[in-house]
Amino acid sequence: MKSIRTKFLVLILSCVLLSSAAIGGVGIISASTAVDENSKEIMGLVGSENSHNIDHLLSSIEQSLTIAYTYSINHLSSPETYIENTGLMDEYIKNVTDLLENTVQNTKGGLSAYLRFNPELELPNDGIFLVKDKETNVFKDHELTNINDYEHDDISHVGWYYLPIEAGKAIWLEPYINKNLNDTYMISYVIPIFKYNRTIGIIGMDIDVRLLIDEVSSINAYNTGFAFLCSSDGDIIFHKDYSNGVTSDKLKETIGVDAYDILQCDSNMVLSGWNSNGQLMKMTSRRLSNGMVLVISVPANEIDDSRNNLIQQTFIALGIVIAITVILTIECTNMTVKPIRHLTDAARKIAAGDLDVDIECRSKDEIGVLANGLKETVKSLNGYIECINKQAYTDAATGVGNKAAYADAVRKTEIIMKHDDAAFAVAVMDINYLKRYNDKFGHEFGDMLISDAAGIIKKVFDRYSIFRIGGDEFAAIMLSADSDTCEELKKDFKTELSIFNSGSTAYELGLHIAIGTAVYDSQDDTAYIDVFNRADREMYIDKQEIKKKNGTENYVDNR
Repeated sequence: MKSIRTKFLVLILSCVLLSSAAIGGVGIISASTAVDENSKEIMGLVGSENSHNIDHLLSSIEQSLTIAYTYSINHLSSPETYIENTGLMDEYIKNVTDLLENTVQNTKGGLSAYLRFNPELELPNDGIFLVKDKETNVFKDHELTNINDYEHDDISHVGWYYLPIEAGKAIWLEPYINKNLNDTYMISYVIPIFKYNRTIGIIGMDIDVRLLIDEVSSINAYNTGFAFLCSSDGDIIFHKDYSNGVTSDKLKETIGVDAYDILQCDSNMVLSGWNSNGQLMKMTSRRLSNGMVLVISVPANEIDDSRNNLIQQTFIALGIVIAITVILTIECTNMTVKPIRHLTDAARKIAAGDLDVDIECRSKDEIGVLANGLKETVKSLNGYIECINKQAYTDAATGVGNKAAYADAVRKTEIIMKHDDAAFAVAVMDINYLKRYNDKFGHEFGDMLISDAAGIIKKVFDRYSIFRIGGDEFAAIMLSADSDTCEELKKDFKTELSIFNSGSTAYELGLHIAIGTAVYDSQDDTAYIDVFNRADREMYIDKQEIKKKNGTENYVDNR
């Protein structure tokens, strides 16, 4: 008869070999699809994350100019007012100039800022033009372009004026060479100003295109993947292999991808093309908030390397699985009986009253279910016992330890006293005038007094063990406390009492609690009661001081 171990081994090895063949075949067939999907997701994430970063940069520029626009339009008077009052126009121009200068000075990549009025209004001032001095980086007044000297369609000279007005909203201009600023390559964000039912002009800011180029050139994907930037029409503005850019009609023959496909910006689309060396590339695109397009380009062989590595790793993993399965199958039969023995021993200990037994079974079969059930039973028993112990050792009225808990704490403290490095202190507290309040207002009022007193005691001595050892008497055992600690605690205690009394009128004489402390002295103290008695005597002295202070020396309390 074959042993259980042999049966397990034959059965599991047969299943593993069949599964390995099936998984290996399916893995090889589906590896390409899996890698393609993974590469698409990675490229998509790179594109989304970096387009978001660039959009955030553009958005910060938009917000900066919008603040200046809001100010300029809110403080803008009618053109007739400015024609009649040139001083008012001068004041307006000065205020907007200061705001624009501050705005463009604090805008990354800012080259110039301007406010231009509609020349048809014939205002006493044509506007503002602040340009960055390349040597000092300071923005200075620049000669204004005469808008009337150029045709509307002259983009390089006056496109920044007419395009946003024709659009009727704030727009980003396509990258262009500004003929008015020494052929500077820039992009512009311009907001048209409409008020009093007419076109007042525009307010705008010119940004160095290198700001976007620097952002794009820093993008990496896989090992050698990179990004390039296209205009909204598909012209390549920046590409590390084409320093002069590429027009959209030359895109197909240059990088193997049609401009139309790039401009689709479909997150699920991965395009195939090539670089300047003829290397096959995979590309995906994302449209930016200013209309431009960010393209992520990755060498196809880097993606194929992932596929080949996946296939190789699949075979290695299958070999390891088979080897491990053989070992585990042999060990499994040996380990089957072990948890049963462990549960038997645990049950015997529980029956003998040992609830600290450790029940450990990691299997999820019937034995594991049985182990978990037994473990939960022990946990529930411990919970019930803990609850009973808590009730037995807690004073119901105040929530601190009761007399039984105090007696147990005293016993443990006297054990500590047997050690040479023993250190502890005792605080004894007693409520003044409890009997007076009980006699005058009833015991329910007295219970309220005890509850308030316990609240203050717990607040000050929360780090230590607190007990109610009599009707109105409390004690705190403070391990490792010294004289300085005791003095600080007494000071805090008196402060808390003063705070309570200053905010409460419930008690005609106030809430007063006498306190005394004593620190264990290994030379003189032979038992816990010695320390307690010293603290009690100090408390009694404090109690008399409280009566004297309140003019009730002759009042007889419960002490």
